[in-house]
Amino acid sequence: MLRTPKLPVLPGYSFEREIGQTKYHKSTQFELLRGDIPYLTEADRPGPGGYPICWMKPDLYPSVYPRRETKELPGWIAYDKQILTFEAYFQQAAWEIHNIPYQIRKVKILFFLEDGTVQVNEPRVDNSGMTQGTLIYRQRIRFPKPMDENFYEMIDFNIGKNVELYGKVFRIVNCDNFTRQFLNRMGIFVGDPLDYPEDPQSAVEAKKKDETMGRKPRKRDPPSGKFIEFDKCILKFYGYWDDRPSTYGYLHKMEVLYFLADDTIEIKEIIPPNSGIDNGPTFLKRGKLPKSFDHLLGIGDTDSYPLLNVLSTGFLSGRYVVDPIGCGAAKITYYQDKDLAIGTCLNVYGRKIVLTDCDPYTKEYYRVKYGMDTFNKLDTPDEGDRSFVRDFELPPWNGIGTFEDSEMNCRMVLPQAPKKDFYKILVKGRVGYDSHILRFSAKMLSHEPVNDIRNFIISYYLSVDQVSVYERASRNSGFASQLFCSKREIFKPGQEMFVPKKPDIFLKDDFWIGNVLKLEGFRFLLTGADDYCFRYMELNCSEFPKSNINLIMDKIREKLKPVYKDFAAKHFKPYMNTSDTEAVITFQKLKIALKELMGDNITEHEIITVARRFRALGPMKRHGREVILNASRGECKKKLWVGLDRLKENIMYKDVCGTGFLPRNLAYAICKGAKIPIEYELLDSIFEVVETNECGEVCIDDLLCFFGDKQYCERAKPPINQKREFSEFFKKSDRVCYACVDLYCLLKNLGLEEEMGKPEEHAPLALPQPQSH
Repeated sequence: MLRTPKLPVLPGYSFEREIGQTKYHKSTQFELLRGDIPYLTEADRPGPGGYPICWMKPDLYPSVYPRRETKELPGWIAYDKQILTFEAYFQQAAWEIHNIPYQIRKVKILFFLEDGTVQVNEPRVDNSGMTQGTLIYRQRIRFPKPMDENFYEMIDFNIGKNVELYGKVFRIVNCDNFTRQFLNRMGIFVGDPLDYPEDPQSAVEAKKKDETMGRKPRKRDPPSGKFIEFDKCILKFYGYWDDRPSTYGYLHKMEVLYFLADDTIEIKEIIPPNSGIDNGPTFLKRGKLPKSFDHLLGIGDTDSYPLLNVLSTGFLSGRYVVDPIGCGAAKITYYQDKDLAIGTCLNVYGRKIVLTDCDPYTKEYYRVKYGMDTFNKLDTPDEGDRSFVRDFELPPWNGIGTFEDSEMNCRMVLPQAPKKDFYKILVKGRVGYDSHILRFSAKMLSHEPVNDIRNFIISYYLSVDQVSVYERASRNSGFASQLFCSKREIFKPGQEMFVPKKPDIFLKDDFWIGNVLKLEGFRFLLTGADDYCFRYMELNCSEFPKSNINLIMDKIREKLKPVYKDFAAKHFKPYMNTSDTEAVITFQKLKIALKELMGDNITEHEIITVARRFRALGPMKRHGREVILNASRGECKKKLWVGLDRLKENIMYKDVCGTGFLPRNLAYAICKGAKIPIEYELLDSIFEVVETNECGEVCIDDLLCFFGDKQYCERAKPPINQKREFSEFFKKSDRVCYACVDLYCLLKNLGLEEEMGKPEEHAPLALPQPQSH
């Protein structure tokens, strides 16, 4: 009968162990031999009720690691597809083979952990003369007599052991890495690998193979490493072949492709559209290109095995043998990658092709391999007026359908759908959480006062260059939240619509904060944007000049250089202090200063870019000690955690000197091992506010207070999201993203303090090293 020691010995406080038990007899120690003779066995039998006896030996050897407090899975689930692999050999007599008394046969022994079965496989050996493969199929194998009542287990297989399976003795010499690690974790020592003994038959076969002479010389093929390394790697050059000196000749533009995998060259001609040339673009099919060409090669001149006529000079009555030394083979040199460069003239079977340019991958390849840095493009000779494309004049647009649809109907006999830029749609379309949509907040500019309070969201879709406008309802405005303008291309105002050429539309360059857009007759002022829009424009600053911080700072630096002393003393001096390492100016003050300096040469979007780049990183909000204390105690109380005494015992055991303090890493590891029912984010927050000494060690008494006390009692509080409240990912700054600007970083980037010197008539502007944020 089991009971909890701290509970009183009263009815209802104890637990009956034999509930549901139906068998109370003792296990028999005898078995029947041959069906009628009883004999005493050495096998361990369970006690009454099927429970094991304390002196019984377990079937499997226990692990050196303690069991976890989790649900124990059956072996066929816990060890599914886990196999111990051993390399072994056995010796087999071979009296029927001359001078070979025995053979060494190498095998692999597989032990399946899920059910204790064993399988023996023999790898294939060429010309062995024996049936190889699976020698012993997967099954449980018994020990040889007189221990045949037991089966082989995991402990019976190890390096250096002899295992007898069905009369054959296998010597284990090695195992794989998984087997070695698994046995070591189970507390079983695994020795070093052993060598296989010499096999007489293998030595005889190797000697015969060396003495055998092939009928043909051995062909040395190029190694496959180059083919694998440079597969699908192509060097691309551009060039021309000037055939104008010939009759009806013209200037041919070429593409030379060099394949690094096998050193072959393919040349394609760039055929202009509507040129009337019927030939295909392939000028030279893929193959090795010889450097010099004097005559056509005969049959067999380039074969790997040249033939020699040893009887006559005739072709039919001769006797031919293979030339093992290749004295009659043609000596041909081919173009390689080191022979190609801009300005090189290739001899393509008598045609001179001049290389003028190459693609970026080719430039990088020659820069890395050969150290070339200069890739100056050569000019192509002027071929005169040879334009074969006639500009088709379209009729004016009639207002039905789109411009693209009307253009396709005019160009094609059979109506076809307009062609879309699918590459742009794939690149600029939604990629996971990256929507490629720029969203701006806007205000309507109107003569009606009621329209001045209306708020809008203008979305620009980068994949299709379309714009949509959505109205956000304001309180007591009389306007509801609705779609103001559907997604479509919007033409710029002041253009003729019924013309053959498509009018200009609003593109991404027109969207920046402070710009006024006239969309479908309504004027909108862009007042802001979301963080994704700012970040995308700053990461792709080459496409958005208003977000290019380098261009903006160069413009400000050029304008500020003549008046730097007066400007700094007027606008920056009140915010700088020589005793502090931080100087912060508000965004509005910076905006006023830059507008006074630059006038209309700087936009509000550029000012926001400067403020975002040099924004002052304020302190992060931290939860107080009381909040963390209540949260941790509340979680322990809610989860009915009763391991405080055990945690205290473990901590006191580690405090050998009795100082009452423990190193932070050790205390953190003990708390994680105690399985306290709190999230790791909350545990990290506890170690941020716990009391420490001058050495940074954690106070034990203060740490235990966070996990509850027997006398502690408080009113239940609503649950909180620990991962969100205490995670570093969700901790926000105590201000908006660019409300304050770090003045030291801004002035340091301008670099005018060292160049111009400090102002004389005003107080010096000290620029100490700013703190890292």
